[in-house]
Amino acid sequence: MYDIFGGRSIGRIFLGKKFQAVWHTSIVVEWPNTCCEIWYDNRIYVSPPEQTPFRTPDEKRLLGTTPMPHVTMIAYLESVDDEWTGHYDLARRNCVHFSDWVARRLHLPALPDDLVGQAAEVLQTPVARLVLATLHMVEQLRGDRARL
Repeated sequence: MYDIFGGRSIGRIFLGKKFQAVWHTSIVVEWPNTCCEIWYDNRIYVSPPEQTPFRTPDEKRLLGTTPMPHVTMIAYLESVDDEWTGHYDLARRNCVHFSDWVARRLHLPALPDDLVGQAAEVLQTPVARLVLATLHMVEQLRGDRARL
């Protein structure tokens, strides 16, 4: 798990509420002959562990072992790529939701509710609501220009 604000209190000050961290998550899977990190940022990525743009993880949690073979999981991810690519939603379909979804597909425990629900909690802060309203307005303007 990667703290998006890198442990700096600026994120907590900016949001107006104290959070332990604002997490980006991924799933690292170690199979007998290979190891990879599966993560999401508006599309599905599979990379060597700790080779993502998010640097070294701030925290790691062991979820267990999976009976699913590497080749099966990679084929499955490829088959659902269209369902995830371009469908990012900060509150309902973000990297944490994807990690939780991957964990369940690997027959591992679900991620904790406080982690899965953190984005929705962050979005309830006054600053986040203001930023989202501004982004929504920009999206609408962009969409209107695209139709001209």
